[in-house]
Formats: sequence, C-alpha cells, structure tokens
Amino acid sequence: MIKENDVLQKTSGVKKIVNIFLRERAISIFLMIIVIIIVMFFIRPDIFFSYDNLRVILNNMVFDATIVIGMTVVMVGGGFDLSVGSIQSLTALVTAQALLIWKWDVLPAILLGMLCSLIIGILNGSVIAKIGVNPFITTLATRSLVKGIAILIGAKGFFYIPPGIDKIGQTQLFGLIVPFWVMLFLIIVVQLLMWKNKYFRQYYYLGGNEKAAVLSGIKVGKIKTISYIISAVMAGLAGVFFVARMSAAVTSVGEGAELRAITAVILGGASLSGGRGSILGSFLGIIFMRILDNTLIIARVSSYWSLVAVGVILLIAVISDTVTRRLKG
Repeated sequence: MIKENDVLQKTSGVKKIVNIFLRERAISIFLMIIVIIIVMFFIRPDIFFSYDNLRVILNNMVFDATIVIGMTVVMVGGGFDLSVGSIQSLTALVTAQALLIWKWDVLPAILLGMLCSLIIGILNGSVIAKIGVNPFITTLATRSLVKGIAILIGAKGFFYIPPGIDKIGQTQLFGLIVPFWVMLFLIIVVQLLMWKNKYFRQYYYLGGNEKAAVLSGIKVGKIKTISYIISAVMAGLAGVFFVARMSAAVTSVGEGAELRAITAVILGGASLSGGRGSILGSFLGIIFMRILDNTLIIARVSSYWSLVAVGVILLIAVISDTVTRRLKG
C-alpha cells in the first residue's frame, strides 16, 4: 500500500512538473536557451561567445522584437495580425522615398512613414472591431493590399540613402545600436502597462472571455482597435529602424515577420484563444529563435533549415497551447 502511494505521489509530481512546463512556456523557452548555450560552449565557444557574435545576435533581433511588442498586445486580446510584415515594408519604403527622392529631412520622412502604419492600424482595427470581420481574414487582406502598394512605391528598392537617418541606426551605445535600446525601453514600458495599468489589463479580460468583457462594461470595440493600431505602429517603427540601420529599403523587408512574431508570442506563453501572454515572454521567444538561427550558421547548416526549424517550433507551440487548454478544461 505504501509503495502504491509512493508511485502515485511520484506520478502526480511528474504530472505537476509537465503541467508547469506546458502552462509556463516562457520558463521552458528560457531553459531551452540555456541548453543551446551549454551545447555551444562545448562545440564552438570561440565563435559563439565572441563579442562580435553576441553583438550581432542582439542587434539583429531589433526588428522582430519591436514587432513582437504589438503582436503580443493583439494576441493577448484574442486577435491576430498577419499584416505586420507588409506594414514594415511599406513604412521603410515610404520613409526611404521621402529621404532619397523627395529630399525631405529625417524627421518629416519618419513621421510620414509612421503615419502610413498608423492609417493601416486604424483600418485593421475598424474593420475587425466595428464591422466584425474575422481578424485572420482582415489582416490577410490588408497584408496583400499593403504589400502591393509597397511594391508599386519601391519595386526596385531605394539605396544609398543620404546621411542623417543612419545616425539613428548605426550609432552605438555600449556596443549595441540605438534602436536596440529603444526597443528594450518599449518592451519594459509596455510590459509594465500590461501588468499594472487598468486599461491594458482589459486585454486579458477581452481575450479570456469577450462576452463577459462586454457585460462588464469594457469598451471592446475601442480597445480592439487600439491593439491593432499599436501592432501597426510597432511594425512601422521596425521599418524605420531598418532604413536607419541599412541606409536602404527593399520590398523584401518584413518577409516572414508575421510568422516569426506569432511563433515568438506563442512560445513566450500566449494562447491562440487569447487571455494569456507577456511581452517579456515573447521577447524570450525572439531571443531563442535568433540564437537557434545563429547556431545553425556557426554549425554551417543551410539557412533554409532555419525556416524548417521555425515551422517545427510553431507546430510544437500550437500543440502545447492546445494541450494546456485541455488540461484547464
């Protein structure tokens, strides 16, 4: 009898551990990052832990990490945004055209690009919140619409942008570019708002149960619209960062950004049904993906395997989310 109880207690303990890792995916992803770091310590410490390599990893995650901020807010509220990559591309091209072709000063050019992203965010939010169209269909449509406009504006791309905006993207502070610190600041601020601010806490209620949110007096339409505006503006900011960093803009900017952002958000603990997630968790998801990509490069594995890895990770994350919801049910 005692042995049976011991077995039951051990089994129960294992189940609790499994449940924790399924529900707290941010912890799981953090441990996976540690595992990769340990493996690289034994395989290629000379390259992986070099100052230049670590700086490259952190600097290169800026664009996706900025987009992830807005995507997290949308998905916590039970939404979805497939247009972020196209918004990043359009904002970059509009900003670059204003600088290179129209000879605008840096600030007006950036504001014009950000205005474009703001308009798209308002469009997405209005169609989804006021008309009631499914977020997947809406943002898929705007993704195609915005990408088409971006190609019409700059099919050949813009290169050799005049000096000025490069000071934003190439100036370094403690070895990291200024956009990295701006991105980190935004992550901290928005995460604090999601934790402490009553308005932003409403996104958890909305994603958890929209009908209950309506009955409790939450202005669902308004906060939905604002979430898509935040998502679009963050994607637009990533576009500006790209121009500032590369002194160029091409139509391929932002390709696959929506897939990477959604993967990072889910890996970080968000649920596809909404109501869960955190900015910091999503940031961990981006860090994991970038470190994985970097290790594949160091191991001289084809870059195409990175796409395969992202797809597999997304599948695992979705399965994990489904299992988590069943456990709760």
